[in-house]
Amino acid sequence: MFLDMKHGERLGYAVWILNQLLSSNKNLKICYDIACKLKSHLQIRKQHHILHRVDFAVPVFHGYGPKLSCQLQFSPRQLEGFGLTDGEAMERLWSYLRKFNCITKEMKPEHRTDLLTDALIHFGCRLKKKFGLQFQHKINKAFHVQEETRAKLNVLLASRPEVHSHQSFSLAESFCDNPVRERNPTEQYALDLKNYYKRIDLVNNITDSENDLTEHQSAIAKLDKELTIVERKLGISRWDASDEIFIQTITVAAENKRQEITQKILNFNVEKTFLSSLVKKYPVGQAIVNRLMTNIRKINRNLRKLIVQYNEMENYPVLHQPRTRTLEDFGKSNSCPTSLDKQRTDCYNLLQRCKEEIELVKQDMLGTLFYYQRQVDILHGTVCKIPVELKAYVCTLQAFKEMELIDVWSYFEKIVDFQPHTPLLRDLLNMTCMNTFNASDDDDDETPSEDLNHLISLMDNSDYDDDEDL
Repeated sequence: MFLDMKHGERLGYAVWILNQLLSSNKNLKICYDIACKLKSHLQIRKQHHILHRVDFAVPVFHGYGPKLSCQLQFSPRQLEGFGLTDGEAMERLWSYLRKFNCITKEMKPEHRTDLLTDALIHFGCRLKKKFGLQFQHKINKAFHVQEETRAKLNVLLASRPEVHSHQSFSLAESFCDNPVRERNPTEQYALDLKNYYKRIDLVNNITDSENDLTEHQSAIAKLDKELTIVERKLGISRWDASDEIFIQTITVAAENKRQEITQKILNFNVEKTFLSSLVKKYPVGQAIVNRLMTNIRKINRNLRKLIVQYNEMENYPVLHQPRTRTLEDFGKSNSCPTSLDKQRTDCYNLLQRCKEEIELVKQDMLGTLFYYQRQVDILHGTVCKIPVELKAYVCTLQAFKEMELIDVWSYFEKIVDFQPHTPLLRDLLNMTCMNTFNASDDDDDETPSEDLNHLISLMDNSDYDDDEDL
């Protein structure tokens, strides 16, 4: 489905396309470069009729762009039903259409549309002719990846005999951000009130600089106004610094704030560790390394800010550097190292995707065969209903469709259970064989009929040149 965009790429266009696709499909699996933002957009707009019927994923070549939690939540290698797809089909199409840039930029809009339409039709014809070879390549690749991954997983399991293969494999559960507890209004009020009293003490002790005094007085006035609004909403009067309820609430709020900051530090630290492991896989200077390093520098800045906030809290030891996140942080009891657990998880998920890919390709193979068979059946049923002068044309068209069916089936015959029905070719072969048999009664040394040889050569060479189909 294509549409003209007049305002650049916007989420509204993606939502419109989803609504159009869902009108004729029950459920969809979508690969989109910014699927995480699109899903968040739909959640904010409460588009639940789309969210319940669509599974979102980020293409593999864009997978390292979002943060770690988004990478794991939207990676097609972690999600069920996506098989081994890379989600970059549109990039291949843009690569083909890029050749028409210089031609179309000087054209009128209607001429540009006509040219691109013809180009897309030609591109579709090329893909259609390669269905058999492409599906065979995909299923062979799935079998090959499955064998390699199974062997790698067996080696990993053998290195740690105490870890069994039936344990839970879920990378998203292990490495995604743990939810941070939201602070309730009373705790936030107590923290703001503590800051208010702290600034009042600072003002009382300031004697040197008038600028500092003015700055603190303006901050106190602003805090006083905010506290008054919160007190009105909560229906309470201002607590004194010596009140027991204030002391209890500030103690609980400080501990919860400490846990909140600690959780954020651990989440950023595991994301940094994950991205650092990815940097080691690529040579220095590649674009993907630069993107990864940009994300790592951003995480380092956030970590420094959080450590400063943590050290500003009283009655807690000073934090210099966050420790590496271990499996115990996720509530796991096994003794398997994190790196080994990640490798096992990747292997297990890849095995699942290989199984899905094999089943999906088989379904596509059967769908392709049924498509060609349906065309043959329609033409065969039309022959007896059309005028005599059109029968030769329809029979020729039917013969070519049957040869296409035979050609595609030759790639799939050992993979799927399907028997093509080609009535015209069968009748022609029977008639040719009968003529050959009758001729052999007169001369046993005579070669087979030229018609039979010609027909067999047509069936063997049913891959026509791209331009001839146009």
